[in-house]
Amino acid sequence: VTKDVPAKSFYTERSKDSAANVVGIYVYPIKSCAGICAKSWPLNSSGFLYDRNWVLVDSEGESLDQKKIPKMCLIVPDINLSTQTMTIRARILNPPEPLKINLSFGRNTKESDMFRICDRLQPGESMCRDVSFWFSSVLGIQCRLIQNIPNPKRSFANRGQLLMISRSSVRWLKEKLEESEHDCHVDDGSFRANIVLDGCQPHEEDSWSTVCIGDTAKFQIAGPCNRCPMVNVNQNTGEQNRNILLALAKYRRCNSHINFGQFLSIQNRFFTSISVGNPVKIIK
Repeated sequence: VTKDVPAKSFYTERSKDSAANVVGIYVYPIKSCAGICAKSWPLNSSGFLYDRNWVLVDSEGESLDQKKIPKMCLIVPDINLSTQTMTIRARILNPPEPLKINLSFGRNTKESDMFRICDRLQPGESMCRDVSFWFSSVLGIQCRLIQNIPNPKRSFANRGQLLMISRSSVRWLKEKLEESEHDCHVDDGSFRANIVLDGCQPHEEDSWSTVCIGDTAKFQIAGPCNRCPMVNVNQNTGEQNRNILLALAKYRRCNSHINFGQFLSIQNRFFTSISVGNPVKIIK
């Protein structure tokens, strides 16, 4: 039995000949809403193309998230890269007709402004009124859909260009919950990562500093993801169970942070795609 130790020293560095590979790719077009599970997805200057490219804000211009409105996970966007169309559905009783946004018609926006995204101000552009009305009717509050500015340096993600976790780490947490006899739903989606790996030890990614995914995509490890109560939200139902973050805190707390997963910073000057099955090479 492996003894619990502080997160910052959970595993020592392993051989660079890791057998890790990509087993899941997720894109979250609208911040805090459901994600797209893809077999392959292109990168751009801010991470995955269209990832966290839109955000919902309230009447005061402050971003909404699942900590405030857990049922945001029931808003399900899907992007067809071939037709450049985003279709958004709501998994609720008596849902409205799916909303379709054509991404190839240039800017589908009305006005530009600064919006509060978590702890920072960031520029964005309000989508047209009928788009925002669709979201307001689904969530039951007045809100607007904001699109990122053209050619952004960063998405609306809280931190980092991409987030990576390992499936072995998720399995480890599930074992901890089972030991505590807590009936909690936990899976890869609970942590809303972009890239899910398997074939490595739980939290082994904490010891990496640079990785190459596939043949050409090179990333620097940009630091751990400090977890908040959003991990308590069942991404399939919107129900919450506080035991998940409590269990995580027991073995992943480092000072005031509860870390799970690592952020990635793109090192390439040209962009490629990442696909399920891509090997992960630990450079250092």
